[in-house]
Amino acid sequence: ILYRQHDNVEELDTFEHELILVIDTAKGLCVFTGCAHNGVLNIITTVQSVIPEKQIHCVYGGFHLIDGKKYVEVENTHELTSIANELTNLLPTAQFYTGHCTGEKAIDVLSQEMEGQLDSFYVGKEVII
Repeated sequence: ILYRQHDNVEELDTFEHELILVIDTAKGLCVFTGCAHNGVLNIITTVQSVIPEKQIHCVYGGFHLIDGKKYVEVENTHELTSIANELTNLLPTAQFYTGHCTGEKAIDVLSQEMEGQLDSFYVGKEVII
């Protein structure tokens, strides 16, 4: 649970300020997220509900499944496996690219479960969409 400061009062952050960028390509939609604080599954289903006639080809962004810190609750292996299964069920042919805020443990588990559908990105990496 994260908080934000509003009028000098701490309150739960709703993350309503987060954006999704979707580019329509010849291969399908490419979805770009930030750290996906609202959940990458929620982002995907939102795009699918807004643009139901198009297939999602790729998803770029952090999944915000960062490795354990004292103040952050993290997903266990079972939950990560469940997320991987939901991603591949929602988008069986899509390619996913994720960044550092997904966390090393999560990337390892997701990579094993998603069998080639997940790759990491970093500054300077080139990907043709």
